[in-house]
Amino acid sequence: MIKSKEEFLKELVTYPELKDNVIAYVFAANPDLNISDKTSFFDNVKNYYEQYKNQKPDIEFIQEQGEDEIEKWKGIDLRIKSIRLKSVRGFPKSELPFGVDLVNEKDEPQSMVILGGNATGKSSLYDAIEFVYCDAIGEAQLRHFEKGNEDRYRLFLGHFENGIENTFCVLETVDKKLDLQESPNIPESVKRRINPNTHFISDYDVYENGQLNYEKNVLRSFHNQIAKSIGLEDLLEFNKRLKAFVLYRRYKESKGINASKKNIETQKQIVETNNKAIAERKVKLEQLKKNQKANPEENAIKGLIETLGQLKQNRFSLPSLNNRIKESKTQFENAYTDFVSKQVKSAGLNELQFLNLGKELLNKYENCPFCENSKSQKDEIKSSVNLRIERIKSLNEAAQKVQKAQGDIVELITHFYSQLNSLKNAITREMGALKDKAELSELNQKESIFLGYLSNLLANDFFTDISNFEENPNYLKDKSKYVAGLLKRHSEFLNSISEIESKTTDFFEERNGELQKIDDLIKSKTQTKSVTEQIIELNKEVTDFEAQVRTANQVITTEQKNVEELEKIQSLFNEIKEATKEYEKHASLKINEAVNVAFNPIKLIVEEVLETYFKMDNRNIDLIISKVPDEYDEETGEILSEVITAQIKPKNQNIEPQAVGKILNTFHYRLFSTMVGIAIAIASRKNTQINLPLVLDDIFYASDFENRATVETFIEALFKMFGDFTPELPLQLILFTHDQLIFESAVKVLSEKRSKHDTAFAKLFPHSVASKADGYNNIIYKFPVYYPNKLINKSIKV
Repeated sequence: MIKSKEEFLKELVTYPELKDNVIAYVFAANPDLNISDKTSFFDNVKNYYEQYKNQKPDIEFIQEQGEDEIEKWKGIDLRIKSIRLKSVRGFPKSELPFGVDLVNEKDEPQSMVILGGNATGKSSLYDAIEFVYCDAIGEAQLRHFEKGNEDRYRLFLGHFENGIENTFCVLETVDKKLDLQESPNIPESVKRRINPNTHFISDYDVYENGQLNYEKNVLRSFHNQIAKSIGLEDLLEFNKRLKAFVLYRRYKESKGINASKKNIETQKQIVETNNKAIAERKVKLEQLKKNQKANPEENAIKGLIETLGQLKQNRFSLPSLNNRIKESKTQFENAYTDFVSKQVKSAGLNELQFLNLGKELLNKYENCPFCENSKSQKDEIKSSVNLRIERIKSLNEAAQKVQKAQGDIVELITHFYSQLNSLKNAITREMGALKDKAELSELNQKESIFLGYLSNLLANDFFTDISNFEENPNYLKDKSKYVAGLLKRHSEFLNSISEIESKTTDFFEERNGELQKIDDLIKSKTQTKSVTEQIIELNKEVTDFEAQVRTANQVITTEQKNVEELEKIQSLFNEIKEATKEYEKHASLKINEAVNVAFNPIKLIVEEVLETYFKMDNRNIDLIISKVPDEYDEETGEILSEVITAQIKPKNQNIEPQAVGKILNTFHYRLFSTMVGIAIAIASRKNTQINLPLVLDDIFYASDFENRATVETFIEALFKMFGDFTPELPLQLILFTHDQLIFESAVKVLSEKRSKHDTAFAKLFPHSVASKADGYNNIIYKFPVYYPNKLINKSIKV
């Protein structure tokens, strides 16, 4: 049984190894806690952690209905015996519902191939059935109908203004009655296991699966398709976040502690220097009061003059980069968005070279030089190729723009980081020349405060992330993607650069003001003053020094409290990290067990199903499904997560596995992706023993297939694969088509095996010509069992 994330986290606290682990209780009691990044992990966990350290919460171990539900549903037969509907899309209100019976003479469900032209209600029938089973409609999703509206699917099914309360559709299955108005008919916990959406395939599924990425973990990926089908999306993401935090090296508190301790030492030096200066001046005051004339301390003045000269030569600066960074960030984000939107539509430089060469060869051949059997005119081929070339050129131009923009923004932010570091180092060096001179205490104080500000600033996670670009595996793997994520994560900090520059400018002005004060002090000391003036001046200096001592002592007290607070946070962080490390070890073990239990059967079945199809389609290739590293920790380079990938390898050849999209042409790629969904459906029914029908709604046209044999191979493969892997669950295939060639092909391949597959063939008529039957309006004509193929084919042409 695949457990939900909530149930899984609650179960973890029952393990003896985690009975005293506070983190286990934090997540068990708060399964939806936001841990989307390393910083928010600590910030959102710490309050609960401290609370639960004193008193662990009571965890309500309510057994999820899903476990009981799936047991109740195991072996349920949901093959359709009859469909009754009215006031659904193209079907109007009616006293008697419109209907279709899908049973044989023994009242057993049977497969049916239904031919229906435009406006006969084929899609309306399919959409209603799909909603009853899946609580969703692919066609509505494809059209983005009423996106965000919780009633979007019911509104989509409504017949004009009849109101969704009048919509009626009831399916009689072997074991249950399914009613549209009582949806959901299948509990959510059961749906997670049987994946009903994989049993209903329409244009939406062909379109969606045809865009699957088989190599990366992106929104539309093979990995997500598999993870979703086995109900492990949330747990895999949770495990990745745990690993990221365990590997997180947090510098914020340690750098803050170091900065505060340095400032404390600086303030203590100021106190010591000023107390010494106060004592000296008090001695001088005593001497002056006894009318003892004292000579100016020329050496002290001389040293102060020399120091002031050095200070004036130290020219601190921080170039204004805010506007350039802001502009460069905008240019990069626009370029990256444009690049990503074009990337999915083009294959790149190799395809460009191939297409250009093909255009040159086109003039030398009667047939298409690409496939040697094109039915298109040369001008049509050229036009199509030119469009593809322009698309690839557009992608390459977008790639160049994003690379340049990425280089510009990286250069600017690293330059900004370098300038701040240089400024910090320069101030640190200058403060070394200030510590022994009482006259420079106030300047020393201001520089100490600003140095603390810079130290805390440089401890920001943004600077940690950009300080080692070339050693970061995520950056080296995809520079533009990493930079896009970096800018998004730290957008708030980047918006504060103007404030940083403003504070730096204020500091420069304060420093210049202090230098001017010292200059004035030197001038005043070099002039001859009366004893009274000297006494007044010395008293003022003593008062000023005493004020500076009081300020320094206050700063020391504040910084000591700050150190204590930061050390508490640091200690709490280390404690939470250790608890999380222990928790992650056991959680990963259990999640891996769940993945292996759920993924391995899926993997084996999907591989075998698709290889069976390849064999029937005369393709001598193997499918390889595996897990490979996908995401690394930015600081340590350790693997955070793996991605489920699919590749194709020719049999008996010493060739490395190739990307699915490279080996298969467009049609076979779409067909392959459709088969992926069907394979998951087979795996789901094998694991649960719940028998759902497989319903296909006009997914291919005759023009899609290379020839009639391809159609027949596809249909025959469906029955073979379902029969081989779930022989105990008879397949009910319901195939809607408007295409006569598809219908004839289905008749040909299935008529010969009718007794084996128990398949009926029928023609769908508009509701306006429905014939009255027993309690419903019949909208199909079912060809008699004894009709030979030729008679059926002749009848459908009438």
